[in-house]
Amino acid sequence: MTCTTKTSLLALLLAAWAASATLEPEPDLSTTMGEEPAPAPAPAAISATTSNSPIPETSEGSSSMSSMSSISSISSTTSAAPAAGSSSLTSTSAAAQVATHTISLSVDLNDASSLTTTDALLSQLQTGLESASTAGATVSVAINSMQVVSGYGNLPTIIVDNIVDAVAAMSGVNRNQIAVNGQKHSLLRRLLETATCITTVNSSDSPDIVAELKRIHSSQTADNFTSQIRIANATAYGDVNASMTPAVIKVHVVTNVEGGIAPTAQNVEQQVAAATGGTVMVSDISSSGVASSSPKTGGVDDTDHAAIVPMMTIWAVAYAFAMS
Repeated sequence: MTCTTKTSLLALLLAAWAASATLEPEPDLSTTMGEEPAPAPAPAAISATTSNSPIPETSEGSSSMSSMSSISSISSTTSAAPAAGSSSLTSTSAAAQVATHTISLSVDLNDASSLTTTDALLSQLQTGLESASTAGATVSVAINSMQVVSGYGNLPTIIVDNIVDAVAAMSGVNRNQIAVNGQKHSLLRRLLETATCITTVNSSDSPDIVAELKRIHSSQTADNFTSQIRIANATAYGDVNASMTPAVIKVHVVTNVEGGIAPTAQNVEQQVAAATGGTVMVSDISSSGVASSSPKTGGVDDTDHAAIVPMMTIWAVAYAFAMS
């Protein structure tokens, strides 16, 4: 090989090396973020909204009566107070950018006098759930339904239809709102002495669900039940003097927490119990819109492929130069 040839090969070698040195790796596309699903529409009926305040202010709106098969909710929305030095999240940014945690829970209240208004109950629930949530999260509380759970004893037998009639008559509610020992309608007789009656009011049944629950609760007494059960079936219950265990009020709640990590069931139960004075049971916590990453697979990374071709050229030229 002549000197001119060697000089040309050396120049080609240097040019190839320079080209490989200036190549920049392609961006890593192996990590993807999970898409945020559209948040569920806010429930209808009575609602209240405040922003970035630890103590929510509520205002009463309007509600229309609907059939029992269509259940709307009474709701309140606020953003939990942000931690010191952190910026607050509005409900708009939370819905667009962060995860949503849905919490289903029930609250048992033994003292009916603790209930004043629907707005006051929403405020108590809001306070407890905000305390259990990450600072800056947006908390939306919805009351789906409330129940009066009462027990009547000293009954010689249980005839579900007769007891349903008696409870409906003394409470002024529809028969379909009442269940006795887990049944709504039946002619089945059971040799039991106690009938556990559950009267349910959905948020769509009344513009003020707490006022309706308090009315039903006050109407359910041992004397009223005795009078109505004798009317419902004089043959089976004509001589009955029913007893009654203290009624318990159940509040069924669904909450959306937008932002931060999902609250623990234990923390929710403790904080809501402290705010309402009731016994709280969390039945479900689910999350959506949480960011996730796709792990890389084995083998050579895609970002390393760009440098392979120019390096092969360098090796070939170096080999030819050495063999000349």
